[in-house]
Amino acid sequence: MPIVNERLRRSYFGALNVMTGRVIVESYDNAKGRSFVCFLTRLLRSNRGRKIVVFLDGAGAHRCTLVKEFLAKINRGKTGLGARLLLVRLAPNAPEENPIEDVWLQGKTHIRQNLDYEDLAKCKKHFGALLDKANFLSIKSRTKENIMSNLEVL
Repeated sequence: MPIVNERLRRSYFGALNVMTGRVIVESYDNAKGRSFVCFLTRLLRSNRGRKIVVFLDGAGAHRCTLVKEFLAKINRGKTGLGARLLLVRLAPNAPEENPIEDVWLQGKTHIRQNLDYEDLAKCKKHFGALLDKANFLSIKSRTKENIMSNLEVL
């Protein structure tokens, strides 16, 4: 499906809880640092009172000054496992280590194989429905076994 109107493009941030298989996905106008901070805020709100570890790739939005300042504020000077929100960078060029990549792949495969979309709104609606009903527990079990190798704490 070609995107003919630049303003229809959306960027998505997503998180997979590897303990429960639950997925949180948020849509933003862009994939910049401010949007990523909004997404991290959403994760914190949906997990009140819990410490959160986020495994991510090395995208610029994940490493920018705005994100570092946000982490310093949220964590109140605590680092490592003492932090409220810990970001852990996965090995570069290794999407197979990132559990959310499996979620994106399942969504794209579902869209390509099952549905014909005339517009982006219908595509987004069906992708959201897939995320709501899909079971990502198979990703969970594989991830828990493999994710601790080649990590860098930010």
